[in-house]
This record gives sequence, C-alpha cells and structure tokens, in this order.
Amino acid sequence: MRRTWWWAVWFPVAGLAWSAWADPMRPLLTLENRFPEALQVEAGTYYTYIEYGDQEEAGRLGDSDRQELRPYLRIGLAEGCAAWVEDPYRWVDPDQGKGDDGIGDVVAGLQVRVFEDVYGYPYIVPHASVQFDTGDEKKGLGEGDTVPELGVSVGTVVQDRFHFIGDASYRIYQDKENIGVFSGTLMWDVDSRLSLLAEARVTTEDVGDSSDHPAIFLGGMSYRVSDQLELAFYGGGGKNSPQDVIAGLRLSCSF
Repeated sequence: MRRTWWWAVWFPVAGLAWSAWADPMRPLLTLENRFPEALQVEAGTYYTYIEYGDQEEAGRLGDSDRQELRPYLRIGLAEGCAAWVEDPYRWVDPDQGKGDDGIGDVVAGLQVRVFEDVYGYPYIVPHASVQFDTGDEKKGLGEGDTVPELGVSVGTVVQDRFHFIGDASYRIYQDKENIGVFSGTLMWDVDSRLSLLAEARVTTEDVGDSSDHPAIFLGGMSYRVSDQLELAFYGGGGKNSPQDVIAGLRLSCSF
C-alpha cells in the first residue's frame, strides 16, 4: 500500500488564528444542533481507512483497501445556517493489479436549523448537498455522477447528556435508481470534553445479488482538546455491504 501523508491530517492547526469558540458537529452520519457563528470558520480533515471485501458486492473496489483524506471547510452564514465544502483525496490499493490515487468527488452543501426549543432541543436541521463528478470512476476514485442529496436531521437530548438523532436523506442519480439513506446516532456526553458515540446507517441501495439492504455500524469518541480544537476517532464495519472494515479520525478547529 502506498504511504499515506499522515502529516496532512494536521494541516488545520496552522490556520488557528484566534480564540473564538465554536462547536464542531460530532456525529459522522447525522447532524446535531451545532453551528459556527456568522462569518466564523470551522476547518478540519477526516482520515478514513476502508477495507472492501467480496468482489461481486463491491464491484471495481472489491478485494481492495482505500484510504481517504477529506479536508473540509464550514462557515457560518447566519445564526443556525452554515455552508460547507470538502475536497477528498483517495488512494485505492487492490489486492491484484495496480493501485491508483487522486482527487475524489468534491461535495458542497448547506445546513439550516429551522426549529429548536428554548433549551436548544429538540431541533430540526434540514440539509442539502451536491456531490460533483470530479473523481475518476474507472480508477475507483469517484461515482461517475453528479449527485444532489436532500435530507433532514431531527434530534433531542435526555438528562442533558444523552443525544438521540435520526436522519433521512435522498440521493438523486442520473444514470441509476435513486437511494434512500436512513441514519441514527446515540451519543453520551461523559463530561464537558469527552463524548462516546454509536451510529448506524441503512440504505435502499441494491448491492450484488443480496436482497438485504446494506448497513454500516460505527462506534467512536470525540474529545475537545481546547476551545478551538476537537479530535474524534471512530471504527466499525458493514453488514450486507462491500465495506468490511472502517476506521478513521477527524480533526476540527475553529477560528
């Protein structure tokens, strides 16, 4: 496998310019009620390692490893409204044949809080995004399609430390059937800095010859290092899914 540029995971630290406090969203599969202030910037990156298994289910990514570095930027447009963009770089290393690397599919989106109770929960956060066809599909770096996605996250908090979030999204394809995506998050605030998460996602996508819908399950933790810097680690795997093993980390900072 090609050497991953681990140092790139830490690039947002260099952009930390002053000490405004923002709260990055901690879940990976849903949205919680956390937004930067107007004109405040949140920058960060995800590093993800994925092992793909059965060739029939995974298609061109079967029996391969993929690493992905996803730098992202989120900026507050107004109270409870943020725009974001991420530009992934991927390494694909098949068990047989030559590996490839390059830019993946760039994604840009908008998140808007349309309702929150006086305590900040329950809340409703609709979101919309577009995944652009910038990655090379033949190399396994992209989907080969421009994909709009519409969705909404609904969440609440129990006893001021247990978070329950559900998300329903719809991905719109030009050349194949559209896909429904249903995700859930359970998060426990152990203290003011540490949170533990359990997440799951099921899609309506047909994978291989299986009649069961693919699902992924993740567990992880988020730790606030300082008012500006937050780290998260996660890992899991799939069921009826080409993704056998998923592991990664996220670094977020605000300024």
